[in-house]
Amino acid sequence: MSMRDEQMYKQEIAKRLDKILPPSDIPALGEVYHGKVRDVYVQDEHIIMVATDNLSTFDHVMETLIPYKGIVLNMFAKRAFDQVKDILPSAMVDSPDPSVVVQKKLTNV
Repeated sequence: MSMRDEQMYKQEIAKRLDKILPPSDIPALGEVYHGKVRDVYVQDEHIIMVATDNLSTFDHVMETLIPYKGIVLNMFAKRAFDQVKDILPSAMVDSPDPSVVVQKKLTNV
């Protein structure tokens, strides 16, 4: 990558720093567990996962937030579930927002 391209990317990221999604706290959604990059709300039948823009390395959450990181993570997950839905059922119920996934509450075996 050239120095010019790097500067361009840095400028584009700087323009979007006001569009970050920090950790959430929405009591109406249920009991919350804050993971490294997702906030997980536990309800009776569902789990709501909000993908934040947190950056983590080696199990440590950094102070830096990356714009749209949570949305991109959810896009990858949703695409993977969509690709196999004909042959393998998943727990995913809905994605009402690009940063949110609703899934069935399951029991680990």
